[in-house]
Amino acid sequence: MTEEQILDFDLDNIFPEPLGQTPDGKRIFIDNGKLLYIQKVHRTAIEKCLGVDLIYNFIDEHRLLFIQYKCLTDENKFYKSSDKHFPEELKRMKSIPGISDCNNFTVKRKENLRLCGCPVFIKLSAREIKGRRKTPYSFYYPICIWDFIYSSKYKKYITLDDQPRISNEHFIDLVKAGLLGSLPNQSKDINYYLIENSKDDRLKLIFGECKVNNGNLTKIN
Repeated sequence: MTEEQILDFDLDNIFPEPLGQTPDGKRIFIDNGKLLYIQKVHRTAIEKCLGVDLIYNFIDEHRLLFIQYKCLTDENKFYKSSDKHFPEELKRMKSIPGISDCNNFTVKRKENLRLCGCPVFIKLSAREIKGRRKTPYSFYYPICIWDFIYSSKYKKYITLDDQPRISNEHFIDLVKAGLLGSLPNQSKDINYYLIENSKDDRLKLIFGECKVNNGNLTKIN
C-alpha cells in the first residue's frame, strides 16, 4: 500500500459514516456530540504550508490535529536518506505555531521524553497487511518525539520498534477523549499563520458553518 492509500483508508474507517461533505472535500462527523471535520490536504496548498496530509478539526472546540503519513520500505525500515522531501516537510511542521515550545525538543535522553501537547503527529506504517489484520501495522509519533528519533546521528533508518510511540487504538481513544490536539488560542494562531503564509483566506481552519442540536447537524445562518 502507498501512503495515500493508507490515508484514504483511515479517512473512510476511523469514524462512523459522515453526515455530509463540503464542496471542498471536508467530511463532516459527529463524535460524542462534537462536530468534527476531517480534511485530506495531501498535495494541496495547506500541505505546502504546514507539511501535513490530514487534519482533524473539532469545530466547536477549536481543536486541531495534524497527521503526516509515512511508509516503511519493503525491508520494514524508513530510511532517512530515501525520502528527499521529508526534511522540508519536517521543517514546515516544526514551524507551525506553538510546536517549537514543546519541552521534548530540548530533551537529550529518550527516557526523559513525555506525552505532550503537540497537535502534530507522524503516522508510520508498514506497506503490507499481514495475517488477519484489516490495516497495515502502524504507530503514531508526536512530532517532537519523531524529531528526537529522526535526529539521531547513530541511526540511518526508523522502524516500528522505535519508541516511544502510540498505537492506533490508543491514538483514537485519546482523540475522542479530547486529550490530543491544539488549544483554542493555538488554533487561532495556526489559522492566522496558514492564511498569512498561503495568502489565501479560503484556507481558514477556524470557522463556524454548522452546529449540533440533539445529535443532529444544522446549518448556521
